[in-house]
Amino acid sequence: MGTPEIPMAYPLARGDGEIAGGADLVLRASGYAVICLAAVLTLILVDGTVACVVLATAFALGGALVVQRSNREEHGSGLITVFFWLAAAHAIGGYWAAGAIVNEIWMGTDAVQMFRRSFYVIAATLLVAACTYDASLRLLPKWAANGGLWLRVSERRLDWIARGFLVLGTVLIVYVFAAAGFFPMLASNPGTARYLSDDLIDSYRWYGWVLDKGLALLGCSIPVALVSGLVQRRKWDGLLGIMGVITVFLTLARGPLISLLVVSLLTLGLVRGRFPWKYLLLPAPVVGGYFASQFIFLHAQDSTVVLSGLPEVRDLGWVMSLAGDDRFYGSTYLGPLIPVPSYVTGSSYSWGNLNEVLIRMIGMGEGEIGGLRITAGGEGYLNYGPLGIILVGTVLGYLCACLSHRTGCSGKIETAR
Repeated sequence: MGTPEIPMAYPLARGDGEIAGGADLVLRASGYAVICLAAVLTLILVDGTVACVVLATAFALGGALVVQRSNREEHGSGLITVFFWLAAAHAIGGYWAAGAIVNEIWMGTDAVQMFRRSFYVIAATLLVAACTYDASLRLLPKWAANGGLWLRVSERRLDWIARGFLVLGTVLIVYVFAAAGFFPMLASNPGTARYLSDDLIDSYRWYGWVLDKGLALLGCSIPVALVSGLVQRRKWDGLLGIMGVITVFLTLARGPLISLLVVSLLTLGLVRGRFPWKYLLLPAPVVGGYFASQFIFLHAQDSTVVLSGLPEVRDLGWVMSLAGDDRFYGSTYLGPLIPVPSYVTGSSYSWGNLNEVLIRMIGMGEGEIGGLRITAGGEGYLNYGPLGIILVGTVLGYLCACLSHRTGCSGKIETAR
């Protein structure tokens, strides 16, 4: 195959860096900058009030509308539209659920105000990301729009690597099951048993690290195997993929399961050159299974535990209440860059491990493993305050624009066999 061409869906991208209709686009980008800056500064005026909730709702829905309109005009990826609508719905639902599940945590009298601030931060990040997305989709030069199309991927080699990762990931998780006696589905309280702690075994840090690596390997290999089984009709790959899904399920790690579903849909869409809308029916049994797991494994007696599946607004508000005016100043972004396994460093580098920082803030001890979900926008705010909303939202919007170009160019990437 020859050199891939730039898809006509992006007529504004030019090799010389000039932009068609440049004046209008610069004016649009400037308007977006003013809107985003005003949204962030307004937080100072409405923080903790009812107006905070009203504006946050408008930001979340408005950002989704901006992305939808942009994709319709610029022929961007419909997948990005789905993402922003789901993110908006999740943020709004999370705020609604926060009040219902506040009794599950030990939080001060400022809970309502913190939940409102948390909702505002998440929604404002989505708005900034949406504005950046629209501007980037129109202004990306040719080198950015066409970047990566030169990449040649050996499908056969990719399949073999995925198979190796899948088998290795499964072996690592089975090792943890056997060596640590970690099998939460058979525990009297599976909801608690799905977390490794020193109550289970002294070397819980080592086994936790191995478990994380196993889940990571399965997370990047299962989608490839499943797509190979579905598209290429390779039964063994399909069986390997199903085996990997079952292995992840046995850990009761709900987050990785949902990630597998999303990444598998993305991979299938990229291979076929279009997003497989009919497969959107798949999340229904996954969501149903998730709610069932809340009642069965967590012994829920009412809907409050089920609502804990939307903890982002609550968790971020909780951390904001504890942090006060303190900021991390980028330290939580440095932890993953330390080239030493976390089980070796222990707590000596906990300042750079976001999860360990958070569980210590909420008072969990050294021998307890838990987790809080505060969103990328929330982490940006905790590091840099309102400036973090701008930084994280801008990066997210730009990356979404690049992904939109990639999906628009799918099918034009040369595959070397």
